[in-house]
Amino acid sequence: MKTFELVPFGEKTLILRFDDVQEQPETIHWLNGFAAFLRSKFSKTFEDVLLSHLEINLVSKKNTDFKKVEKQVRLALTEYNNIDVDTACVWEIPACFDAECAPDLDELFGGDQNKIDTYIQAFTAQELYVHFFGFLPGFAYLGGLPKELQMPRKAHPRLAVPKGAVAVGGSYAAVYPQQSPGGWQLIGQTPFVFFDRNRMIPFFLKPGDRIRFKPISFLEYQQLDRDYQKASFLPQKIENK
Repeated sequence: MKTFELVPFGEKTLILRFDDVQEQPETIHWLNGFAAFLRSKFSKTFEDVLLSHLEINLVSKKNTDFKKVEKQVRLALTEYNNIDVDTACVWEIPACFDAECAPDLDELFGGDQNKIDTYIQAFTAQELYVHFFGFLPGFAYLGGLPKELQMPRKAHPRLAVPKGAVAVGGSYAAVYPQQSPGGWQLIGQTPFVFFDRNRMIPFFLKPGDRIRFKPISFLEYQQLDRDYQKASFLPQKIENK
């Protein structure tokens, strides 16, 4: 990724867009590393450097000097050379997809249990990846969902989606980190809390990380939930990428 454009957004922000970006885990990992590199190298210039959907947002401390920032970015791109700022990980997330934890599957598939089982089997066979964060603290947009597993958002959002709900909205999947309103289709539930201030590591994911959902029974879900309430812990890390 060598060619880019800078698009002004307000008085202090520039959006960095690369011409040859593709939506895949390696790209997200590269963008995350380059954003961290810019953040550390130009801390006196940028108030913040934020990764969004296949873009990097550069927030200047003063009114943006477009030509100066463009020169800095071009220099940084030459120096970066794919530095491994963070190593991507694969996390296993146990989740229950039984009817008690998946209120939308029955309606989506017209009560056909065979279709529901086929969908869950295909969904849990995927290795999704953390694309970017938004909406709520700890809300990770998970990419890599095949078109046949994508679902439209609900016409009328719920006022209260439970914490830990596994959901699909359009081309993304996600886990709700806390109870909140939401319009995504709820297909499962995990006892793990993605954002927990009381945990030593409140939020364990970073862009480029992979997630595999492991199906568990409702009884297993209840036991894990009780274990987590006693002492919060992180899900299992399968391997480094």
